[in-house]
This record gives sequence, C-alpha cells and structure tokens, in this order.
Amino acid sequence: MIQLSNLCILLSLTAELAKADLSVSAEVLTLSDWTDLTCCNHNQTISHCLFFADSRDIGQQNSSGDCCKFTVRGEKLQGKTEELQTTVTVQCTSKPDNNMSQNVTISVWRIFLSGKRILAIMVISGILILLSFLIIFISIIYITTNQGYGQKLYSARAQEMDNDNQGANSGSAEGQIVEDELLYATVNHSGAGENSAPAVKFDSETVYATVVID
Repeated sequence: MIQLSNLCILLSLTAELAKADLSVSAEVLTLSDWTDLTCCNHNQTISHCLFFADSRDIGQQNSSGDCCKFTVRGEKLQGKTEELQTTVTVQCTSKPDNNMSQNVTISVWRIFLSGKRILAIMVISGILILLSFLIIFISIIYITTNQGYGQKLYSARAQEMDNDNQGANSGSAEGQIVEDELLYATVNHSGAGENSAPAVKFDSETVYATVVID
C-alpha cells in the first residue's frame, strides 16, 4: 500500500510538472530578430513566469491569467558564444506552482539581419548566379559560331585565290606557247626598183631571217 501510494504521488507530481506549456513564434532567427515565448498553465491562474535559455535566466513576465508572453531578441538568447549558428534550449516556469515547461529548441544565427532580409539576399544572389551562367553560355555559343564562320570565309577566300593562280598560270602558259610560235623578221628597204630582187638571208642557228630589198 505504501509503494502504491508513493507511485500515485509521483504520477501526480509528474502531471503537475508537465502542466506548464511553452510555445515560440519563431524557431529560427538572427541576432536582430525577435521571438515571442508564451508560457501557459491552463489548469490554474498564474501570477508570473520565469524564462530560461540554456539554464540562463533571460527574464520574467507578469500574467493576469493562465499565460505569460515574453518577447526576446535573438542576441539575448544566444548569449556570449561566438559560433555562427547556435541551438538554444528554452524553458519557462509558471509561478506560484513552479511548474517547469518542456524544452523548446531555437536556432540563432550570428548575423544582424532579419530572416526576410536573409531570404531576399539569397534570392538575389541566386538570380545573379543564374544570369552569370547564362551570359557565359551565350558568350561561348557566340564565339563558337564566329569561329566557324571565319573558317568558312577563310576557306572560300583560299579557294578563290587558288582559282585565280591557276587561271594566271594557264594564261602565262598560253602566252608562252604563242610567243614560242612567233617568227621574227627584219626587213631593210633601201629603195624600190624594177630590177631589184628581194633577197632573204637566214642567220645560222636562229629562226630569224633578213629580207633585203634593193
């Protein structure tokens, strides 16, 4: 009977201790953000509440009903730590029954920006990164296209120059052939007469002939 009575008393005390209820308005915040801690004991009227962060007393708030609402800044919740991100365990105690609430964890980032500003900065940074990749992609396509066009233009010009050279070489060869087929003659006319007779003299070892007209 004594053990059963002790068990009932323990269960009763556990129920009493579990009466306090703590809720927070924001579980992730920066040093400059604020969050509301609401400590309630719905079974009875409470006079005030004490609030703790990692067992540190961070403040108290009076109540005229069964709840206390305490607004605290992220900088006060984090304390003196120098870490970039800290997880803080928050509790409250309702007075005068001294019921302790369950633990609630809050993440505090060591930056002096609000959550909305952080989100805006992240969105803007993402857009700028995407634009940078898009500009690089367009530049690569533009350079590749211009290189292909330049190579085609260079090939066309080289082909045109080859055709011109072939035409020039062909013309030179034809001119050389025509020039080789020409026969040169030198005509000396000293006077015309009835008894004059033309004479043709060929120079030895040449294709030239001299025509003499007396």
